[in-house]
Amino acid sequence: MDANNDRGFAILGNLDTALTQALGERLLELDLEIRPVRHATEFHSLATQPGGRIAVLGGGHGSDPDALDWLDGRVDARLPLVLVDASDSKERAVRALRLGFKDYLAWPAPIAPICAAVIDHIEQGHAPIRMLPRDMPSILTSNPDMLARAEYARRIAGHDCHAFVTGEPGTGKELFAELIHGASQRRAGPLIRFNGTTLPGHLLAGELFGYERGAFEGAIRPFPGRLALADGGTLFLEEPGELPAAIQAELVRVLETHAVMPLGGERPRRVDLRVVAASRQPLDTLAGSGKLHPGLLSRLNAATIELPPLRERTEDIPLLFRHFLHLHATEWRHAAPGMDPSVLEALMAYDWPGNVRELRETVALALQTCQGPRLLPQHLPKALRQSAPQSTGERARLLAALAATGGNKSEAAARLNCSRMTLYRRMRKLGVDPRSLPGSKA
Repeated sequence: MDANNDRGFAILGNLDTALTQALGERLLELDLEIRPVRHATEFHSLATQPGGRIAVLGGGHGSDPDALDWLDGRVDARLPLVLVDASDSKERAVRALRLGFKDYLAWPAPIAPICAAVIDHIEQGHAPIRMLPRDMPSILTSNPDMLARAEYARRIAGHDCHAFVTGEPGTGKELFAELIHGASQRRAGPLIRFNGTTLPGHLLAGELFGYERGAFEGAIRPFPGRLALADGGTLFLEEPGELPAAIQAELVRVLETHAVMPLGGERPRRVDLRVVAASRQPLDTLAGSGKLHPGLLSRLNAATIELPPLRERTEDIPLLFRHFLHLHATEWRHAAPGMDPSVLEALMAYDWPGNVRELRETVALALQTCQGPRLLPQHLPKALRQSAPQSTGERARLLAALAATGGNKSEAAARLNCSRMTLYRRMRKLGVDPRSLPGSKA
């Protein structure tokens, strides 16, 4: 067939015979040509051609060719990639998603949900994932802003400066700390996490700076402290602005002198570490409130990264949902179900106040609730079901709210008890053009 023909094609390679036949029949119903591939050269040639709609590849069969090796960072495919894997390995699932696969499906499994998942990817038409460098193992995204922040984190990692990461809870601040540590020359050293917001003063100081035996009641044996444990590596410090002023001042002294004095100690211990701090509040907000010690502020201000909430990178919602879906399914040793299109509508309409952390919890709950081969809206938490647009009645309510407020989006969102961002998503979903509203205001 001529590559310039308008008819699209699907790539199938290294799959079970029965699955190939079943998938082929479903794809032909969508008027897609089936193009089989047997090795990496064929795949690379087809994957970058125009007209490709999906590539479904098999792996983990032992002596058979392994589709993961076909990718291996060498192609930025312009079509969704799905791996059907026989190894039942969580590590391979993670590797597949990092290499750019949209989906990881365990095999053997019922054929129907696998076919349904493949059709979902074709119908939803996701943009391809940009593959991140190998020293960015934790960040899974196709959002340009997140990709730019990840690249910036990788660059500053080599300069050994302290860093500050801000963002709402659940946006991935700890993942960025791991990225910075893993891409730095300190990666062979430890990454020590510390959040002292729930500890009383004397325990907080001892946990951070260490203590000698008998330094306070209950100190029956010495403890080096988190700063000393991070020697040669990185300290991930959460919410430094919530620490008492005296603790912050002592931490500044440690960073200045590269020495820490444990409670009850007589000799300081030399420490060489990097601090990656994280907060829900932007650094300038902390500075303006006076909650952050000026010396700590000046050191952490060397490199700052502000992470966007999930509602501002909606293209990552289906990607992350499927990522967690297949990770949990692999962990619990059962096939991942397919996803009804109405589930995606609910996911995209929701504001995700808990961000990626809430998304992962939602996936776990949905898997526990779903007993069949396909996820449906009733398997989602109530808040998500309520956020989904509901046919013509929903459109009528949206238009009524806009009309009542003269097209003012903020006031209309308040009337509908949703955020302005959600209002815009519902307008797009329901085909409401803001330019067509008389007297429309921002």
